[in-house]
Amino acid sequence: MTPVIKIINKNNLNISPLNLNENMIYFNNDFHGQEPTIPIQGCLNVNISNVSASFNVKSHLNLRHLALHGHNVEYRREKAKLIMKLRKPSTTANIWSSGKIVCIGSASENDSKIASKRIARIIQRLGYAEAKFSGYKIVNVLGSCSLPFYIRIIQFSEKYKSDSQYEPELHPGVTYKIKEIKATLKIYSTGSITVNAPSEEKVKLAIEHIYPLVLPFGRNKILDDKCLVGVTGGINYREQNTRILQSTSHLPVLYHSPVGELIKNWQLNTFVPTVDKNHDILLNYTA
Repeated sequence: MTPVIKIINKNNLNISPLNLNENMIYFNNDFHGQEPTIPIQGCLNVNISNVSASFNVKSHLNLRHLALHGHNVEYRREKAKLIMKLRKPSTTANIWSSGKIVCIGSASENDSKIASKRIARIIQRLGYAEAKFSGYKIVNVLGSCSLPFYIRIIQFSEKYKSDSQYEPELHPGVTYKIKEIKATLKIYSTGSITVNAPSEEKVKLAIEHIYPLVLPFGRNKILDDKCLVGVTGGINYREQNTRILQSTSHLPVLYHSPVGELIKNWQLNTFVPTVDKNHDILLNYTA
């Protein structure tokens, strides 16, 4: 079942990133040879981080004149363009002498259009009264989301060879293309997905399309299929685990907050853990 997809703009984040449903590492006391079930999220948040749009003012522009009389501008003579920035809404405009303007960095389609009109108005006030706001269109929308499970991207790319491309030497993620809505997705083993699409609505459709496809290839967000880690401990408990490891080479069930720090401290990537599944205890490590 596909969860409810919600579009969230970067300047309107009303949901904490430390959401338990998204970042919880599940701990199962009754782990007897079976992998815990993958948590299914009722609502999936898609963050829109960049909207690119282009328009034309139908007038030849003197970039040097705009650089001398404008504010928050940077003249790139070697690239034959002018960069103008707005603080609110946060946008960067690339202006060429032909009158073509590309606005990037907006957090929503509405903000992008408002910023584009403000750029055109600024150009009019700098001595180009004949300039007109025309030919506005959304070029690209960049969105991202984090699924509550890891993805086996190798098996996924093998099953959907016609629409996906996986080159681990060039890029760590799978490139998946949806031709019907002209969307390109980057799927990572961590469960992160980035989407490039022509509009916010198509970003949402792309996530709705890909979710049931990657769900059969998901696995729980645990450190290793044989290691049980719970996110409940604090600094004192981590220090206690360190002392136990140094003195006896045995570890109880590990409770550790940052998993990356756990890997760094105990270097689990270079050792193979041995687990007592009846008592959920890490016994030792063998090279």
